[in-house]
Amino acid sequence: MKHPKCIVCGQLADWLYTGDLEKGYCEDCVPRGCSCMWDEEINDYVRDGLGRILPCADFTPYEEGEGIFDI
Repeated sequence: MKHPKCIVCGQLADWLYTGDLEKGYCEDCVPRGCSCMWDEEINDYVRDGLGRILPCADFTPYEEGEGIFDI
């Protein structure tokens, strides 16, 4: 199984675009700030435990060992 690389910088991918699983992105390069992650109740973007805005819902975290990621 080959771990996908970020299509922007070449580091190992942390996120994959669900529309094209060959498009991987690292934490630094994954697009963030999509309107689908806007929370009207708090009037801000949904963030992870480190305070980073979550990527668009069209991105899924890469998890090593899942067969669909044999790219």
